[in-house]
Amino acid sequence: MVAKSGATAGLPSDGVKDYWPGFEALTPAEKRAKVRDEFDRILAYGDRWLQVLESVGLGTPPTPAAPDSANGKDKRYGWGGGESEEHKQLRLDVLARPELFDLKNTLLAETEYPLLSGDRLDAFFRTQTRLVGVEVKSIRSGYDDLERGIYQCVKYLAVMRAQAFIHEPAGAEIQVMAVLVVQKQLPDDLEELATKLEVKWMVLPPGHFAQAMQV
Repeated sequence: MVAKSGATAGLPSDGVKDYWPGFEALTPAEKRAKVRDEFDRILAYGDRWLQVLESVGLGTPPTPAAPDSANGKDKRYGWGGGESEEHKQLRLDVLARPELFDLKNTLLAETEYPLLSGDRLDAFFRTQTRLVGVEVKSIRSGYDDLERGIYQCVKYLAVMRAQAFIHEPAGAEIQVMAVLVVQKQLPDDLEELATKLEVKWMVLPPGHFAQAMQV
C-alpha cells in the first residue's frame, strides 16, 4: 500500500519492512530517498525489461508516441532514457557563459566534468582563484528532480572542496562554489530548503539566452 496524502504521500506503508528491514525506523526524507533509489534501480534495468516481458510470453509493448519526462530526461517504454534536448541545450548555454557566475579569465570550462566521487558536473569552470560547479535542471524537471538538484549541489560543493584541499597547491586561496541553474521558479518550500542548506540557485527561463543575444 502507498499513502496518497499527508507527510508520507507516495511512500509505502510500514508493511514494506518485510522486504526492507528497518524501513519503519527511517525518517520521511530517508524513506523518500530509499524509494527514489529503488525507482532508479528499476529504471536502470532499461531495455532488459522487454526481455523479461518476452520471457513470460507478454511480448514487446509498443513505443509511446509522445515521450514524457518528470526529471528532465526522455522516457522510452515508460522509464528514464537519455538526456532531454532541453537539458542538453541549457547545459551547453550555461557552459558558454561563465560571466553568469562573475568569472573572468577562465582557465577551463568543461561540461560533464568528472569528480573523484564518480559524479559529473553539468558545467565546471576554473580560474586562478575560483572553482565553480553547476547543476542544471531544465523546464522539464518536476518537483522531485528540483529537490534532488539542491542536494546534488550540497554534495558537489563538499566534494569539490575536498578535492581542492587535497590537490590544489599548498597555500592557494581557492574559492569553491556550486550553483543550481533552473528554468522555472522553485516552489516556496524548495526555496526555503535551498536557503537553509546555503545552496545558490539561479533562474534562467526558456528563451533567456536567445533574448540576451538580441539585446
